[in-house]
Formats: sequence, structure tokens, C-alpha cells
Amino acid sequence: MDNQFNQHHYHRSRSWFTRKRTGIIIVVLLLLISGGAAGVAYHYYQVQPAPKPAKTIPVKKHTDTVALAKPLHLTQTKAHQAIVIDAQTGQVLGEKNANQQVGIASESKILTAYAVLKAIKAKKITWDTKVPITKKSDWSHKDPNVYAHLDVHEGEKLPVRTLFNAMYTLSANDAAFALADFMKPKDLTQQQALTKWAQELNLNGSKWFNAAGQLNRNAGDYEVKHQKWDAENTASVAQVAKMTYQNLQISPELHQDYHDLEFVYHPTPEQSKSLETELSRFQKGIKSHLNNPLNISFKNYKTGSSPKYGGGISAFMQAPDGHQFIVVVDGAGPYISRAPRFQESVNALNEVLAHKQPISFKKGQEVKNLKTIDEPHAHSTQIEKKSVYWNDK
Repeated sequence: MDNQFNQHHYHRSRSWFTRKRTGIIIVVLLLLISGGAAGVAYHYYQVQPAPKPAKTIPVKKHTDTVALAKPLHLTQTKAHQAIVIDAQTGQVLGEKNANQQVGIASESKILTAYAVLKAIKAKKITWDTKVPITKKSDWSHKDPNVYAHLDVHEGEKLPVRTLFNAMYTLSANDAAFALADFMKPKDLTQQQALTKWAQELNLNGSKWFNAAGQLNRNAGDYEVKHQKWDAENTASVAQVAKMTYQNLQISPELHQDYHDLEFVYHPTPEQSKSLETELSRFQKGIKSHLNNPLNISFKNYKTGSSPKYGGGISAFMQAPDGHQFIVVVDGAGPYISRAPRFQESVNALNEVLAHKQPISFKKGQEVKNLKTIDEPHAHSTQIEKKSVYWNDK
């Protein structure tokens, strides 16, 4: 959806002010209006001082075991749910209502991405394998201003890579449907296949209806008839982070930055079509308005917008010192407003960097009280290779 900012309405009673002050009020209102979207954004997001990230330090010599502090309880993000994990080790660094089940909308596409990446790793398919657009996955008749999709039609075939990239960089619904149908076992419905993949990742309690994350009533031929019209895919931010982390572990390609502002694809060998990417809209309408004093970068991300639960994002982010993180927030502003989810991701990571210290461990040393996205209960582990874990400053 197009980037929109909440409009703030100012109500004033003439009885509160003398006529002498009326002119001043008008001037102030004009200044606020002239500030445009940026002014509203900064009104919503109070400027925070830049945190001071700590440099990575080696663990003390002759120390065999280090007890880690609990993950930080995040208080500086207005998102209703949030989690920050280290992208290399999966260590949970900060969280807020991280296990609440909420509607995740297009973040759901991360699960179909998991099925694709797993099959590529197992050499069952390649990035060049052609995927058919079926009658069900052909959404060319849908309004592109309401439902993101490619201009592809039943009978056409596109490479896995094209559909995968369209699913991520455009949030193309038809790409997600086509890939999920192609990857699923033939004896399962799409909903059953999604549930199966979620079970492989132990996403207990999550619910799945369609690969694109559409409300059941909006899923077209993928509507699950025996479910309510407003049924939607649900998961926790911890589970979305787990899917994202697993995908990064499977495919080093996902560590690359988004860089294309235009997505070019070929429905047929003779045709070439293009669409503006989500990255382009981010750079044009959001990036310059963020309160981001550390200049944290969004390497890549998948957004989701649930009418009931608000805006969400699963972002692969990098601090200037090179440390990489997965940050997932949901309930970050209204679902039609894109800016809050990016700002709240920055806020959550800033808070972690302000309170946590990276420590370099060598092979053979041990950490205690470790909580990871794969093993959420505090446990001990022996370091198998040089790694960085985080502790309180």
C-alpha cells in the first residue's frame, strides 16, 4: 500500500484563548501543516539520543564459563510485539510480548520462502526451475493498487528466482501462491502444506490459511470454505524471527542487501515488464524521515499489514560496526501506515545496542543462561567455533 501518515486533528475552544492569541495559533498551525509528512512523523516519534554501542571485547583470559544476562525487556518501542536476535547465533537479545499470536499478513510469505530454500538446498529444484502460473494463482485481474501482483497469466511459466524475488521485493501475492502450490505435496491442500512446514519449524500455536497472508475472504480460490471470512494467518514475532533465521541459515544469498529499485521480469521470452520495488518506496518516502542516529541499515526485509493487528516487519538489519540482527515488530502503527514499522525496528535495536555488550568467545569456552530463537529456554552450550555473544554492559 502507498505510504500514509496518520493525520492529527487539532481542536481548540475559543473560550480558552483571547482574540489576541488567535493569530499566534493560526501561525503555529500553518507551520505544522507546512511540515508535511516529515513533521507528522517527528511529532509521532520523539527524537531519542543516540545510544553508544559497545565495542566487541574478548572474554577474560582463563575464564571457562560465562553466565549471560536475560534478554532485555524492550520499553522504547511503541510496537505491541517486538523481538531482536543476533543474526549469526540466534541469541535473543530483547523482546516484548514476543510469544503473542497475532495476524502477520504478508510476513507469511517467509514460510513459503522456507519451503523453497529447503528444496533448493536438497537439490530437488534449482533457481532456474520453471513454475507454472495456474488458474488459481493468476491474479492478473485483481486491482494492483489493492493486491500486489505481477502481470502474469494462466499457462505462463517463470523461474523460481523470479517468483521468489517478486514475493520478497514486491510482496507479490500471485508469486507466493504459485510457489506454494509448486512446492506442496500433491496430496495436500495449500493450507495443509503450510501447516506441515510450520510444524517442521515447531511453530506451535500458529495458524495458516493461505501462502500470501490474505484474509480468508480475500484469498480468491484459496479461501478455506469451512473457516470464518476474517480468518488470517497468525504467528508470534518470535516465530517470524525463527522462520527468518532459518532461511538465513539455509541460504547465504539472503545475507545480501536489497538494491534494486525496479523489478524487471519476463512473463514470456518476448516480453519484459517492470514494477517499482518496496525498497524504492522506502527510500523515497520513509528513509529520510527516520530517527536513526546510528545509521542502522535495513539489508532486506519482509513487511506485513493486518487490518486488525497493524503494521509489521521482519527485518535483517546491520549496525555500522558490522553486527547483524533480525528484528521483528508487529502492531507498529495502523496497517495502512508504513513508516512506523521501520521506525520501531530501529528503536528496538537502538535499545538493545544501548544496553548490551558483544563478547568474543573462543572454541571450547562455555556460555550459561543462553536463550536462542531455536532453543528459547535458558541453557548452557560449549562454543564450537569463534563466536560473539551478548551480555549486559
